[in-house]
Amino acid sequence: MPANTHMKITFLHTFRDALLVTLLGELTSVYAGFIVFATVGFLAHSLELPVADVITSGPGIGFVVYPEAVSLLPVPQLWSVLFFLVVLMMGFDTMFGTIEAATGCVKDILPRRLHKKHLPTVTAALLMGAVFVCGLIFTNNAGMYMFQLLDWYVGAVICFVVGVLECLVVGWLYGVKRFSVDVEAMIGKRLPVVYKLMCFIIVPALLLTAMILTIASYKPPAYGSYEYPSIAVTIGWCIAVVSVVPIPVTIVIHVLMQRGSFAQRVKTAITPSPEWRRCRQRYGITEDGDVSNNLKESILHVFNR
Repeated sequence: MPANTHMKITFLHTFRDALLVTLLGELTSVYAGFIVFATVGFLAHSLELPVADVITSGPGIGFVVYPEAVSLLPVPQLWSVLFFLVVLMMGFDTMFGTIEAATGCVKDILPRRLHKKHLPTVTAALLMGAVFVCGLIFTNNAGMYMFQLLDWYVGAVICFVVGVLECLVVGWLYGVKRFSVDVEAMIGKRLPVVYKLMCFIIVPALLLTAMILTIASYKPPAYGSYEYPSIAVTIGWCIAVVSVVPIPVTIVIHVLMQRGSFAQRVKTAITPSPEWRRCRQRYGITEDGDVSNNLKESILHVFNR
């Protein structure tokens, strides 16, 4: 089987799986939302209290409010076991994706001579061991306070920044046209206009707006009546930005490794490497007309079918 045909089949399967996983995940979230808030409403009705006085933010709703509501149902032991099994399965599912992504990054970083048969297994075991050791801090008496601090800050910046940069780098540095040609070579179909509009214009704009609103509406963390001291807030912000710091550091290192003036170094740094061009040519992607990339060309190609 030719390499490009095999690649198309592989990516068609990947495309199908990506649609199924996304659809099932979102529908599961909607379904879980109905169940959780219906149960909270049942608890509020049973206690004859407003919903606002029953529900709490953070981990309390999953580990305090919901179990209390389940205990009021018929056969509470069955519902409690089912609920915590669901929580356990969600934790496993989250870790599968996280560890798979981490092992893929480690495999890409390590030299090819170290790509042994059991490398993914060993890497996954080491990463899970590190996660287990780090998770022990949440099992002591101050564990819930530490968890609340991490939960408050860990997604405050990094999710928005990484999402915006992914859209901008792929769409406006690598180029919408190059990316569209690559996708067409992989799955045999061009990117629809609506996808390009959503991925390269609307989504980054929404993420940037959400990040600005999140920072503008920031409030210091609290757990119940406990207010965290200033040192804890400082640690929280360090946690928020620690995942972002490698991005500008890597950019600076990559620019400094190039030769020429500053403008030439930046241009070389954002230009696809010769290895990547050879890889594209291997799968029948020629460089006819898509080597140059500028803002005007990218904008025009977004609206071009």
